[in-house]
Amino acid sequence: MKTRVFTVCAVIFLFSGVVQADSIRLNFDSLTGMSFRGTGQYVPELSKLYSVPEYGIHFSSDTNYVAVVNLGVGHATSGTNGVGGVDSSGKLNYGIITMKFFDPETGNPATTDYVSLRLDQWGGGPSQVMQAFGVDGKLIEEVISNDIGGTQLKIASSGIHSVIAPGDFDDLEFNTIQPASPCFSKAVVTFTAGTPAKAADVNANFDAHNCQIQALKAIVCQDHPTASICQ
Repeated sequence: MKTRVFTVCAVIFLFSGVVQADSIRLNFDSLTGMSFRGTGQYVPELSKLYSVPEYGIHFSSDTNYVAVVNLGVGHATSGTNGVGGVDSSGKLNYGIITMKFFDPETGNPATTDYVSLRLDQWGGGPSQVMQAFGVDGKLIEEVISNDIGGTQLKIASSGIHSVIAPGDFDDLEFNTIQPASPCFSKAVVTFTAGTPAKAADVNANFDAHNCQIQALKAIVCQDHPTASICQ
């Protein structure tokens, strides 16, 4: 695990979506942002962001979504919108945000090798931390920065499946995702009733499914380490 401390490193992202072959940038400005009036507001349905399926990323906080907030020009680092964490009752609280990557075609776990985001331009808060984890739930890297307006937090390392980020950010960028485990690309044999199965095919299917189960178990145990299957 590596820990790095950053000072200000600001760049400007102009538009949501793919901007080059291997990089995706999201500034959330095409979404409906709720009014910015501080914490404690219930998040309207139109301002709940669960995932961006076409790019294979899911957002959550204390709920299984985050809030899109209309911070306004000069507060958001580009455009007007940013995202914020939500408490378990559905109110905006700017608590930590978790992002996880998945294969858009299969829904199976996926990884990337680069993630960055920018803190809002007002700054002035405590030091901010971003952490990247692998599919096995192990910490890959951590970055810590002073909350100076527009600060960029970034991690470049292979195997990033999930990211824990500050609860208020804009201009998310990540490289194109890849399947997290070769287990999920293994072909399985389909058997036909009345046709004797070959032992080699049965064993191959068992190995493929067992590999997938273990990979999914690692993901579950990352969020629920005390579950019985994780003991």
